[in-house]
Amino acid sequence: PFGESTHYPDGWTGRYYAQTTDLATYNLTPVISYNVWPSVTLAAGLQIQYARSYLTQAIDFGSIGAAFGIPGAIPGASDGQAVLHGHSWGAGYVLGALWHATPAMSFGLSYRSQIPQGLRGQEAFYYDQAGIAQTINALTGAFANSVGKADVPTPATLNAGARWQIDNQWTLLGGFEY
Repeated sequence: PFGESTHYPDGWTGRYYAQTTDLATYNLTPVISYNVWPSVTLAAGLQIQYARSYLTQAIDFGSIGAAFGIPGAIPGASDGQAVLHGHSWGAGYVLGALWHATPAMSFGLSYRSQIPQGLRGQEAFYYDQAGIAQTINALTGAFANSVGKADVPTPATLNAGARWQIDNQWTLLGGFEY
């Protein structure tokens, strides 16, 4: 139900914020329902969600190297890259109600809870060709491959809908999502 994918070229101005973003979620939602009255049905279910991510951004090793006084370090000329692959499992719930006001008219309401996702994975650094990042790593220990994490809760949603069956050939539907 939630995801995003973007990709920017290597030399774009915002490369130090993001180059590639790929986030996808997959839900399994078993639901049980019960007719509490002939015209009203209530439902509840469990959401089991898997999330995966792939995030990249450029690192200006030239500017960092110049700040450290490394010879040959030129700001904006020695880019490297940080790559984070992550995944996680989360759980939430869904609730729903359906009211058949008349045989031709019905109204529904559903709620999907927020699911906290704590993406965990590997963060890898790809150094620049000039060797500036390797020098920074040797001097400070920075930019070493490690475990990465990011908290990405998926939002709660509230849906309302209506159906009016005008005749045997036409049905009018309307919906709202918040």
